[in-house]
Amino acid sequence: MATDRKVILYIATSLDGYIAKPNDDLGFLSMVEQDGGAEIVNQLLQYDLIDEFIISVIPILVGNGTKLWNDGRPEQKLELVSTKQFEKGLTQLHYRRARVQ
Repeated sequence: MATDRKVILYIATSLDGYIAKPNDDLGFLSMVEQDGGAEIVNQLLQYDLIDEFIISVIPILVGNGTKLWNDGRPEQKLELVSTKQFEKGLTQLHYRRARVQ
């Protein structure tokens, strides 16, 4: 029996692409109150398991720490579905995998 799966990744990142400060400090994520894990994200990307991405970009420059996207990840072609801006400056980007033509 075939099922239609839909995996949506919800994740937050700093403006410069970090999901944690040094020592895995996630304090800056309090604006969206969601935690993320770079290793899990990269495994999902590696096995081509994510159908849609909802990325909350927090208006802070962390400078260093745990990067959201590791080097060597497979290329993903995405289509922008929508954007949403919040009062505190957070921007949420909703992408889905681009259809191959």
